[in-house]
Amino acid sequence: MYVIAGGWEEFENDEYSNTAFLFGRNGKIIGKHNKVHPAVGSKSPYFWPPDKPHDIEWEMKKGDGFNVFELDFGTIGIMTCYDGYFSESADILSLKGAEIDLEALRIQRKHSRVFHQREPGKYGIITQRMYPQDKYKNWREDTNPK
Repeated sequence: MYVIAGGWEEFENDEYSNTAFLFGRNGKIIGKHNKVHPAVGSKSPYFWPPDKPHDIEWEMKKGDGFNVFELDFGTIGIMTCYDGYFSESADILSLKGAEIDLEALRIQRKHSRVFHQREPGKYGIITQRMYPQDKYKNWREDTNPK
């Protein structure tokens, strides 16, 4: 079994990063992804002024790219939380050969469906396959205008 776990990675000089760690079948870290796109409060730092200028994500060390990892079942790419809001993140992973994109995230709102609402056919939960769009009346007509 492989495991991806998110957490804060600490560096020298009191720097830190929001990092997704990839653990191999032997239990050792075999890869990691440092979050590229920080999300701050209710607004992202890409909006000005930022919601919380001294938020921990605003001050964290940002990742400088996206890596893929060749595992025994295929090639995976990892995104962390807000990275998944930018389609270029998945595009880069695909161009680098990722066959599966995984996203380590924590959604703060109870019962949030933000990812399913954005692109319902794209997102699935690995441990439980579900299709929330089927619960909405006239979903196909509402989202696919003629």
